[in-house]
Amino acid sequence: MVSLDAFIAELRSRGIKEVRRSEWRKIQDLCEVRKTRFTAYDPQEAVILRYEVFYWRGIYVPESSPVGRGLTEKVRQAYEEIVLPIEEKIRSVARIEDGEYHNGETGW
Repeated sequence: MVSLDAFIAELRSRGIKEVRRSEWRKIQDLCEVRKTRFTAYDPQEAVILRYEVFYWRGIYVPESSPVGRGLTEKVRQAYEEIVLPIEEKIRSVARIEDGEYHNGETGW
């Protein structure tokens, strides 16, 4: 889905009451990207709805380094500021469970 409002509207219109959440972290070269993916399954139409939100992009620094420990806190703050309000809006129409829908089944 291209927007949170569209994702929530689809959940409502399809009567979907469960959404799955998964966290993604990609480190490539010197860059780190983190996102949260929300998926929902409509069994009547055999359709998986997906909404992704990127909450961190930056230079990769290992968490074991002093700089990395400082970035860990910034990543946590970004998650809380960006993802948690989205979760709250989704919870207004559906419960959120861990995992992700693949081919109509939940898994990782």
